[in-house]
Amino acid sequence: MKNIERLLFLLFVFGLSTLNAQQLPMYSQFFWNDFVINPAYTGVTNSPRVQLGYRNQWGGFEGAPSTYTLGGHTLLKNKKMGLGGMLFMDDAGGAVSQMGLLLNYNYILKLNEKSNLSMAVSGVINQYSYDGSGIENIDPDPSLVLH
Repeated sequence: MKNIERLLFLLFVFGLSTLNAQQLPMYSQFFWNDFVINPAYTGVTNSPRVQLGYRNQWGGFEGAPSTYTLGGHTLLKNKKMGLGGMLFMDDAGGAVSQMGLLLNYNYILKLNEKSNLSMAVSGVINQYSYDGSGIENIDPDPSLVLH
C-alpha cells in the first residue's frame, strides 16, 4: 500500500511541475566557449583565440535548428585587460531565429607571481525574428485571426 501512496504522491508532484524549452543558442562545449560561459576568462591566455563554430541539430530533418558563431578574445599589450566578442546567428528551427553580438571586457589584477584576480563585464545585443509564413494552422483560434 505504501508503494501506491508513494507513486500517487510522485505523480501529483510531477503533475504540478511545468516543462520549459530552450530558447537561447546552446554553447555546450566549455573547451571552445570558455569566455562566453565565464566572461572573466576573456584574455586570460597569453595568446589570442579566434573560433568559428557551426552546430546543426537533428541532421537530415528539414527546418532543424542550427547555430553559427564567430568569436575570439585576446589579452591587450598592457597585460591588464582582455577584450573579446562573438557574433552569432541561431535559427531555432523554423519561425523563430535570432542574431546577436556578445562583448566582454576583463580587468586582470595580478596578486602575485602565480595568481591573478579577473573581474569582467559582458553585454549581449540580440535581434529576435519571427516569420510565421511557413506555419499552417488548420483550425485557427477565432480570437487570434486578424480582421
